[in-house]
Amino acid sequence: MTKRAIEVGELLSGDPRSERRRGKVDGVEVELRVVKDGLVVDKARFLDGLEALAQLSHPSLRMIRGGVVLDDGRPAAVLSLVPWTTLHRSARQPVESLVSLGVEVADALATLHAAGLSLGQVSPADLFPGSPAVLDASLVGLAPRDASAESDVRSLAQVLLAAGSGSKDASPFETALQRSIADRVSAATLSQTLESLRARAQARTVSGNHLVVEVEVMEPQLEGQTLSAWKIEKVLGEGAMAKVYLATDTRTGEKAALKVLKQEHLLEPEFVHRFVQEVQAVNAIENQHIVGVTHFGDEPLPDGRRCVYCVMEVLEGFALAEAINHGPFAIRRTVNLGQQVARALHAAHEVGVVHRDVKPENIFLITRHGEPDFVKVLDFGVAKLLRPIGDLKLVGTKAGVVVGTPEYMAPEQAMGGLADARVDVYAVGLVIYELLTGRQPFIADNFGKLVIEITQSPPPPLPNVTPGGERIPSGLGAVVMRCLEKDPADRFPSAAALADALQPFTGAPAPVVEIDEAALAAAVRPSRLPLIAAVVVVLLLAAAVAWTFVSPPPAEVTPTPVPVKVIEPPAPVPKTVWLDVKSTPVGAQVKRGAEVLGVTPLHVELPRGEAASLSLVLTDYLEETREVVLSENVSLSVDLKPVPKATRAPAPKKKPAKRK
Repeated sequence: MTKRAIEVGELLSGDPRSERRRGKVDGVEVELRVVKDGLVVDKARFLDGLEALAQLSHPSLRMIRGGVVLDDGRPAAVLSLVPWTTLHRSARQPVESLVSLGVEVADALATLHAAGLSLGQVSPADLFPGSPAVLDASLVGLAPRDASAESDVRSLAQVLLAAGSGSKDASPFETALQRSIADRVSAATLSQTLESLRARAQARTVSGNHLVVEVEVMEPQLEGQTLSAWKIEKVLGEGAMAKVYLATDTRTGEKAALKVLKQEHLLEPEFVHRFVQEVQAVNAIENQHIVGVTHFGDEPLPDGRRCVYCVMEVLEGFALAEAINHGPFAIRRTVNLGQQVARALHAAHEVGVVHRDVKPENIFLITRHGEPDFVKVLDFGVAKLLRPIGDLKLVGTKAGVVVGTPEYMAPEQAMGGLADARVDVYAVGLVIYELLTGRQPFIADNFGKLVIEITQSPPPPLPNVTPGGERIPSGLGAVVMRCLEKDPADRFPSAAALADALQPFTGAPAPVVEIDEAALAAAVRPSRLPLIAAVVVVLLLAAAVAWTFVSPPPAEVTPTPVPVKVIEPPAPVPKTVWLDVKSTPVGAQVKRGAEVLGVTPLHVELPRGEAASLSLVLTDYLEETREVVLSENVSLSVDLKPVPKATRAPAPKKKPAKRK
């Protein structure tokens, strides 16, 4: 940007980094935000930042008209005039206004970050309350080179916290901001959080000129309660959308996991729709590698509040994200996991479901039938339906809306474009890449830079060896890099095709070939004649024999077929077996000696080959003993006999109540 005719006018306001002045540039009235004396400024970088800002369009981003260098050498941003005053000079704002300001400014920050820009710090001098609220990002060229999107979001939340402190109705607002700071959320997530708060605030009751303060939504205490036939015992885990409880089916005694949608999301139809979609999508897939969902419920609680939940199988294991932290993965194990995930996703794609959030956190590893690393793919909450499932209608994602976890997004997904089954193929490739190398291919300190890396930069080639020292086959590297192609058409056409491409690297032992040695010797012996004839010719020539000896050509020999027997390698013998014990009635304690294995119905994994004596104990029933040999899976069904009444211990007599 070149120098132009500049008139610097009256001082409007100031802050530690700049002063705002009225001015004219080429005869047009503007506001000049001039960098203060004493600040070391890279003028070229400052002007480049303004040039980048001028390309962005957002209703809450202060319009940039250009950049200039004043006669005294100080750089300044040229801004359009606005009628509002900055937050640090305006009157105290009510919480409702601060919530709206936070929604709009956080959304503007998300646009800034998507362009790869960061302020490093948001101050009250950068914010203009109004309708809409405005963020002045003109000092982006002063940001430290290591400025991150996280520091922008954190400083914005801190500014809003300070502005709202002391207000009587600030509690839900402060809680949302403090949680956002602790969770290190993105600008888009902060905007969505405050938007939910604003939506709830609009439902408050106004009485005269007095506002009835909304009480923060509290989650019900469900431990000990019964939903339909499932009695809830304890919390297993919690996410942003739902809580998961351990429960027992009162009819069968079997354990289950209840996923309960949080109360704060019941007022938002989109969240309820996503929850129902996940249940119906999982039910439609019916694959052993997809977590099983058996029931869906929507019923009132005793206090009248609505409760939306689903019943899932209980999984005992750990997420792949946790396993990654325990050391490098072997190639055979990596390929095995990749194949299972690919086949599970192919089953989902076959019924029209695209997961869109495949990542190590959503890949769960359990042990099943003695097989460790049995994959369960979780969380279809942001899945996309390619066609209707049952009575569940298609609800399209708005154009430009990004869905998923940034680090595991395909290029078209990161740009908010259309997503089909090939985004899941891309994500599986990313997971395999991370397991083989110990790192992700694309890393950046903010979402904008990450999008640029994903959409424009090729992934770094795989190394020759894994972190564990195994040599990575070149063919396997080619499979992974094909998954990570920018153009979906260049990737594997389906998840099933990816699973097939991984098959040569599963490390299955090659079949052993056994040859009949006697038959082989008989077949090889005739073939020695040509060799003997050639040796005789050489010796005769070396002796300079006077006459010519012509060796007759050897007769053509038809090879005798050799009988070959292919011996398949023995299947590996699992080190464990499964013990299933059922009893009538249920609830009996199963013991092996003094060790308590569990309560019927019991499904437990035990070391193979051990003989065991099992005892079933239940109050008011005779103890039953069974001898088993655990050389293979064992299934028992035991009918317990009640203790004869004559031998039962008499119930303690109640003492008569004393009269006063």
